[in-house]
Amino acid sequence: MATAGRKPTKPAERPDGHGIMFGEEVHRLRRERGLSLDGLAEATGVSRATLSQTERDLYAPSGRTVDALVEVLAPPERRDRLATLAAETYRRLETDLDGLDRERIELLVRFRRRLQWLSPAALETIRTAVESA
Repeated sequence: MATAGRKPTKPAERPDGHGIMFGEEVHRLRRERGLSLDGLAEATGVSRATLSQTERDLYAPSGRTVDALVEVLAPPERRDRLATLAAETYRRLETDLDGLDRERIELLVRFRRRLQWLSPAALETIRTAVESA
């Protein structure tokens, strides 16, 4: 379903040495195939919101969701690799957040999204509060 004349994109390399994350690869494959989030949602039966969060690696999708994404996006010869990438990505995320319960992890994810909108003064206030706690 790739658009004629569109060059395939290359997988990104992450500066943290971990390689590409599952969500980044899903995003790249979706764009390479010329699909919108709505189109991918229709093709997989997965909600647009879940797909958006998955692409941004803010949500660890269920096995059913991973299977649906692999089936729709990955060419047959790359399906095993994409499924493995999903497992590796979410294993790394779990390790990074080891010891935190799901409620605290979800709070951190929501907080991370809001940090980009804070002023430098507000960030300094938060930094001071965290360091003194």
